[in-house]
Amino acid sequence: MPAVEETAVAEPKKRIDWEKATNAERLENVNKGKVAIISHAMYATRDKLFLNQPMTQDKMDKTIPYDVATGKPFMGLNNALLRTFANGNGYKSNDFIEIKDAWKLGGELKSYKGITKEGEPYDKKPPCYRLEYMATWELRDKIDPKTNKPMTAVSEKTGRTYVVKERVDLPEPKLQTKSLYHISEFKGLDKSQFKERDMNAIKNYREKLANGIANGLPNLQRIGIEGVVADSLMRFINAQNKGQEYTPTQAHINMINKAQFQTQEKAQEKENQGRGR
Repeated sequence: MPAVEETAVAEPKKRIDWEKATNAERLENVNKGKVAIISHAMYATRDKLFLNQPMTQDKMDKTIPYDVATGKPFMGLNNALLRTFANGNGYKSNDFIEIKDAWKLGGELKSYKGITKEGEPYDKKPPCYRLEYMATWELRDKIDPKTNKPMTAVSEKTGRTYVVKERVDLPEPKLQTKSLYHISEFKGLDKSQFKERDMNAIKNYREKLANGIANGLPNLQRIGIEGVVADSLMRFINAQNKGQEYTPTQAHINMINKAQFQTQEKAQEKENQGRGR
């Protein structure tokens, strides 16, 4: 596909049947979402995208995206893409949480009013970041042998009724995703239960990279990310991995300046058309 700075890639219109999809089809779907995150952020944030500004190691570490329920920081490509996701959606921090953990902390996911193409209103969910992993087991509804229906129970903490799950081992690994939401997308979260960023995890990750135990550089071309943006992402990830300062290249600055100029031209053209010129 063309480099992402040359064309806007929208979310895939054709939805796949996730349960019937192969691991390869699932991965392709997830990767398209990653490209869409970058394309959206490039359009929505313009010069405010984090890749466009120098960043010290200290600022990198203090703002690294992390899971507030566990304190776990996200490294590698997820680190860069979660920053991009936050920028593109106007979030003021890089603090995320899985929905199941948010429920445990009393959180309720917000909804927004949307309009279909037919003009019908509907409740629209907030954007989420899909984090893929290979599952060797999964949770399925526990069936009541007497009724042959899923068993339910009531949470003592929240009073909510939920379906009881049981662990089932899979015959072969299956690609699955976790949905990460920004903490601002929940009402009622008990923030006193949030954990601080685990800085030791960052230190340990860097030690593994230095010792050749882990490989922190992704294959962006395989995902569908190319060109100047791909180069900048790789440079940022490498700087984060090594604990170094990040500085955008002149090629990246030129790309941003070109995008700003094109935006100004289109705005001026639209204004002139409105004046009847």
